[in-house]
Amino acid sequence: MSLTMVNQPELLREKANFWALMVLVLANVSCLCRFAQGALFGRAGERLVGRLRVKALTNILRQRMEFFDRPENTPAMLTKTLALDPVRVPPIITEMWGEALLHLVTVATGMIIAVAKGWQFALLIVACFPTVSAVSELHVGGIMRLGKRSAKAFEKAVRIVIQSIPTFRMVTALGREKSFLAYFEAASEAPYKVAVRAAMVSSAGFALSQGLLIMIYAVSFGFGMSVVTDDGYTLRNMLVILFTIMFTITSGSTLMKLWGEYDDATNAALSVFRVMDAPAPQLPSEDQDDPYFVKGQITFRKVRFAFPTRPNIIIFRELSLRIRPGRLVAIVGATRAGKTALLGMIPRFYDADQGQVEVDEQDVAQWNVEKLRAGISLVEWDADLFGDTIGECLEYGAPNATRGDVVQAAAAIGIDSWCRSQPQGYDTVLSSLGSELDAQRRQLLVLARALVRRPKVLLLDDPTRNLDPDSETKFLEALKKSTRARGFEKRTTLIASGRISVTQHAATIVVMHQGRVVERGNHFDLLARRGYYYALACKQSVQRRVEPWDYMWSIGKKYVQTRSI
Repeated sequence: MSLTMVNQPELLREKANFWALMVLVLANVSCLCRFAQGALFGRAGERLVGRLRVKALTNILRQRMEFFDRPENTPAMLTKTLALDPVRVPPIITEMWGEALLHLVTVATGMIIAVAKGWQFALLIVACFPTVSAVSELHVGGIMRLGKRSAKAFEKAVRIVIQSIPTFRMVTALGREKSFLAYFEAASEAPYKVAVRAAMVSSAGFALSQGLLIMIYAVSFGFGMSVVTDDGYTLRNMLVILFTIMFTITSGSTLMKLWGEYDDATNAALSVFRVMDAPAPQLPSEDQDDPYFVKGQITFRKVRFAFPTRPNIIIFRELSLRIRPGRLVAIVGATRAGKTALLGMIPRFYDADQGQVEVDEQDVAQWNVEKLRAGISLVEWDADLFGDTIGECLEYGAPNATRGDVVQAAAAIGIDSWCRSQPQGYDTVLSSLGSELDAQRRQLLVLARALVRRPKVLLLDDPTRNLDPDSETKFLEALKKSTRARGFEKRTTLIASGRISVTQHAATIVVMHQGRVVERGNHFDLLARRGYYYALACKQSVQRRVEPWDYMWSIGKKYVQTRSI
């Protein structure tokens, strides 16, 4: 349509109706395309988020303990990586590229039109781009940098929350609610200040960018009117070029904003990939025959080990130890003697720096990690109970276990009658047991859960630390009973503890000191040597306020009674 049509009303109305119809058709097509774009990209993005979370969690679950010892892999940081970072990744491969392509084409088209209609306007657009880019970079870049600082500053506050909520009973028992609240408020002060600065930067940047756009429009309009009067441009060409400049500058500004969002999404992707690509125990090649459990023999050959986060503190110095299959062996030593580390190296929670750890005469580095750990069960002193009911808790040890397997494992340690005596038997909800589920029964359930797996190697890491003497005795009796139960007797059992009352049940006692095996034998043989084991027994007798030999004789009698273990 031309401006001369104002004198031809009928022709003007006809043209206006036609182009109005075309715009309406375009609006419907755009609506359908936008819906399809949003639906398809949204579906693809959600699938990507799910895959990233699954792959990241899969790699986390395959990690050795040294991975979790690093400060960047705290529970708070890993939870953030799994929950928040994957959600920020999809725009990189979905709508962001479409938006970027749209605005890039708009900018290119605007430049072509400006050059075709008037090269002076093209120079004006080129002159405006550096200024618009600089303002957008300051705006978006400032917000991104302050956002990273805010997230990092808020980590301390998150750690306080993680400490206080799981230990709520202890916090309230100590009357420290106000203290933790004060700690949280103090830790939140730094991210609050950073967030306020980010808001100020965002407001200033937005105001400056909008003001700059209006200034560019004003300059363009003034320049356009000058060329209309001086250079013979028509008013129609001037308006076409003016609107071209407006759309081009706006699209250029949006491109810079998309660049900031791309930077944010890239940082989130790098955070997720850091977890996904973290080195984990390598699986053997496909053409290699995987070892498999036969007897449960364990051998340490001149093993040297230090925790990766504390390389200067040597835990094992050429540790050599052979544990025959089917035996109950106790690992004894003072605090920080390396008992827990020794148990952790068998399922490859940690790898030796030098030497070899072998299971059934095969280096654990040659084992398929899943198959290795499938033949090993671990009972810790602070193990959690999973599942809603008693049966689900015990089945958690072996996903393919039947209810018969669960009942057999419970009967093997003598808690089947207790489970059946509950209101719904094995279907009783754990949280409804209240005081019935004391520390002793919790540990017995954990032991039964470990036995459901029918392990070839059973590892117990100080399992009676939280138990009183009577509960400890009942737990050890249950462990003794399980070694004689049909279907559970052919296994190697290692129990790490510093209590003499626990180690006296073992057929073989290994005494560790400063990362080395210093003594080995049965209870009475070690006492007769008057070495480290004897000193540990004397120390514990003093702590129990009994005469040393009375204490040793009392546990010695228990040893004689249970020697068949």
